[in-house]
Amino acid sequence: MNESEELPRPLENMKHTKSSRLAWSIFLFGIVILVAVFFHVMIYLKKQNIENMKAEMKQNREQIASMLSGDIKTVMEAKQVADGLIRQNIVWSQLLNDLTLTLPSTVSIVTLTGDHKGKITANLSTTNMVDVSRTIELLLASQQFKDVFVPSLTSGISQDQQMVIHFPIVLDYSKMTTSVSPVLNGNTNS
Repeated sequence: MNESEELPRPLENMKHTKSSRLAWSIFLFGIVILVAVFFHVMIYLKKQNIENMKAEMKQNREQIASMLSGDIKTVMEAKQVADGLIRQNIVWSQLLNDLTLTLPSTVSIVTLTGDHKGKITANLSTTNMVDVSRTIELLLASQQFKDVFVPSLTSGISQDQQMVIHFPIVLDYSKMTTSVSPVLNGNTNS
C-alpha cells in the first residue's frame, strides 16, 4: 500500500465530517424551529378556538336570558289577567244566597243562567201578581242587584188547579269577589 494514497482519506473524512456536522446542525436547528413554529401555531389556534367558544357561550347565555325574561314576562302577564278575572268573577254560591234571601218566600227559581261578569237571567214562578211586583221592588232595593228588567209574563194553571205566573228576570249582579281565595292564592291557612 501506498502511504500517499491513504493520507488524503483521513483528511477527506475530516472535511467530510466537518461539513456533515454543519449540515446536521443546520438540519436539527431547522427541525427545532419547525417544531417551535408548529407548537406556536397550535397554541394560537387553541386560543382562537377558546375565544370563539367564549363568544358563542356568551351569545347563548344572552339568548337564554332573553328567552327566560320573555317567558317570565308572559307568565306574569298571564297571572295578572287571571288574578283580574278571579277578582271579577261572581261567586255563584253567594249569588244563590243573595237571590234566595232577597226574593219573597212565595217566589221560586225555575232556572238560573249567567256569565262570569254578573249578567244574570232567572226564570221565576209565583202564584199571584203581587209577588211579581214585590220581587222587582226587592231586587231594585238590594245593593247587589242592578238593572232589573222583566221582559215578559206568562200565566197558566198548575196540576192542582192553581194559577201560576212565570216571569223571566234579567239583572246585573254586582257583588263580585274582592280578593283571591286562600286556596287559589296558595295559602290554605285562612
